[in-house]
Amino acid sequence: MRSLTLSLLILVLALLAQPAHADITANYHVWGPLGPTMKVQVAENGDARVELGGGLAGIRRGGVMYLVREDAAGSFVLRHDEFQRIEAQQPPHPALTALMPDLRNASIVEAGEETVGGRKGIILLMKDEAGQTGDSEMAWVVSPDPDLRPVGSIVATFFGAAAPFLGGAFADVIRAVHDRGALIRMWFMLRLEETTDEPIPASAFDLPGPILSGEEAKARLGPAW
Repeated sequence: MRSLTLSLLILVLALLAQPAHADITANYHVWGPLGPTMKVQVAENGDARVELGGGLAGIRRGGVMYLVREDAAGSFVLRHDEFQRIEAQQPPHPALTALMPDLRNASIVEAGEETVGGRKGIILLMKDEAGQTGDSEMAWVVSPDPDLRPVGSIVATFFGAAAPFLGGAFADVIRAVHDRGALIRMWFMLRLEETTDEPIPASAFDLPGPILSGEEAKARLGPAW
């Protein structure tokens, strides 16, 4: 019994000795109108901040993710789950639907390693029913590093949230990618540049405006929704 107690005590002390996740900032290059940059900051307590193209795009505070929008009257926020609820009521965009290949039998396969932004990651390719895969340029690269997991969950929100509305098979592929680790490269569209562990001030996670419901936000933004 004393041996078991001693073993448990050693295990507890070892767990307590593990370093806590420090604040982390990840800077990405983003291709297209959302870019050219994305900054993801995650505090030790789980609060997070996302900037796209130099503008504030999202805040996670107290475990709740808020999207930040603005119009001529100023900035406001809406909960991410409210955004998803409203989006789920919209019909699929025909142009996007027409571009989507048949992915019902697609799978994700590993294809080696690649270092991106100083982080070693796993290359993931999509394999179709015939067993064909694309080249590495059209690949996802994910990092299994534990300190990047909080960043990965935020990136998945902004580069995976639309997947359920483009079809179940595509959503399954995207989920399979994000389940493997933190996204550090997505094709030529997203690429990790660097990470730092400098302290992030608590004020970085202040909400920049009032919280609106999905209906209020949609009415306020109109066609810009």
